[in-house]
Amino acid sequence: MTASRAPDGTAYRRVVSEEVSSDDEPEMTEEERIKHMQMLKLKQQAQDRKYVRQKAEALVWMALAAVLLWYGDKKQNFFSMLLHNVNLNRKYLYTAYALLAYNTCIFLYLAVWVTHVRKREDWEVYVPWAIPMATAVGLLMCLMFMFALWPIYGLLTPVAEFILFMGMLLSAHFLPGAKKASFNDSKSKITYYPQKDVD
Repeated sequence: MTASRAPDGTAYRRVVSEEVSSDDEPEMTEEERIKHMQMLKLKQQAQDRKYVRQKAEALVWMALAAVLLWYGDKKQNFFSMLLHNVNLNRKYLYTAYALLAYNTCIFLYLAVWVTHVRKREDWEVYVPWAIPMATAVGLLMCLMFMFALWPIYGLLTPVAEFILFMGMLLSAHFLPGAKKASFNDSKSKITYYPQKDVD
């Protein structure tokens, strides 16, 4: 363990803060510490670039979905089209609505009841049926929407449905509580403690 002196003559020893005992970690020289901090800075910059890129991609998908919702079938917006267009296959559309309602119930059950009331975040362990069921219902719902919208969009129906799905999914990037990742964790902190006796 090396030591250095502050300008006032007080001796300090360097200790690397770790989640495990610092006795298990090799001592870092000043040059190694500088390189380590530079590496962390580069990683943080890469993480920042990734963060901005993800937000930009989410905005693009949301903008495409908004355009599709606004223009609908070029005569009326998407929601008016769902309500009034006589070419829609209503049987498949109402089935898709029912499946959407069921998936919404599963989501609320997991996000509200299991997470906040039961205080459990291990969904796969606590309710192992929920995710596979929601996935199966979601795939069936996509098929029902596709059959319902086919008379309107034809071969472009899968494209329109995918755009709406991505726009809805990536809107979660802008929900309150979305956190930005950081490399400033406990493993990168170096703390200096006073040391009385220095040889």
